[in-house]
Amino acid sequence: MTLRSRRRSRTDLPAAAGQPDKKATAKYWAEALQSAFRKLGDFSDKVFESCMTEALAKEQSEAVTAAFDTMRQKSRRGMQQGLQKVSKSMLEFLDKVEATCTHLKHSVGLQKLRTAADRLSVLAAAKNLLNPGGQVDYDPMKSLKVGGVDVHLELNRFIGAWISDYKAKEFGEGLADFFDDFKEQEEVEDRSPSG
Repeated sequence: MTLRSRRRSRTDLPAAAGQPDKKATAKYWAEALQSAFRKLGDFSDKVFESCMTEALAKEQSEAVTAAFDTMRQKSRRGMQQGLQKVSKSMLEFLDKVEATCTHLKHSVGLQKLRTAADRLSVLAAAKNLLNPGGQVDYDPMKSLKVGGVDVHLELNRFIGAWISDYKAKEFGEGLADFFDDFKEQEEVEDRSPSG
């Protein structure tokens, strides 16, 4: 086994002995979602730790880590699969959080994040015989376009916040910035200056 094959990514490293992974806690995810919602224009501050179990937070942390590890394979297929994983895990997570905290049903932040994750899921899954990568155009370390939208910088910040163990607030902002690129077209047109 060579040094290169033994090297592990930062996300593969175990938490310090006796220390739980702070990203696998309800507190971390509640703060991250709250930060994401605020970045998306929802200042209601209604996401609480009680909206999720510790098991759900751990499950979501593991799903995000797995998605990012798949994306970091630096292949178009790996990127497409990683995008599918992160969008589907976010949709499942939001559904479970909303089921516990039904007051979030009318949350603008939750609705925007869900819509964007759903759109990413569709775009990342789309493929055809002529273009097996479908809507994902990826040149490793250079560019990433999904559905024609350049998301390279936003995805790098999103992944960077996760693997660099940034605080939940910064991770939540990165999450919002990334998923906001997949907002519905009407939202984009509504914000455009009228001519």
